[in-house]
Amino acid sequence: MRIADLADYTGYSSRYISRVFRELTGLPPKTYAKIIQFQEALDHFDHDTMTPLAELAAEHGYFDQPQFIRDFRKFTSCTPKQYRTLLGSDYTTRFVMR
Repeated sequence: MRIADLADYTGYSSRYISRVFRELTGLPPKTYAKIIQFQEALDHFDHDTMTPLAELAAEHGYFDQPQFIRDFRKFTSCTPKQYRTLLGSDYTTRFVMR
């Protein structure tokens, strides 16, 4: 849901909703949404090695594969290929924290 739609629904201003959201989560709504989007894509990436990156990106709301790769680098400090190499072949039983 967009902030503007939430503002219309609740009667609060968009700015007020964003400020309260930031106070409660420590993040602006857009950043929070981007993290959730990436986490869902990463979970799919970890459990499905056969889906092409472009298809995976599209399934999770990314405009294109390069946008997904940019976010991947931003959140993991590596490319998808480097990430798979770091984890090895059994993604679901390992946890990597950077």
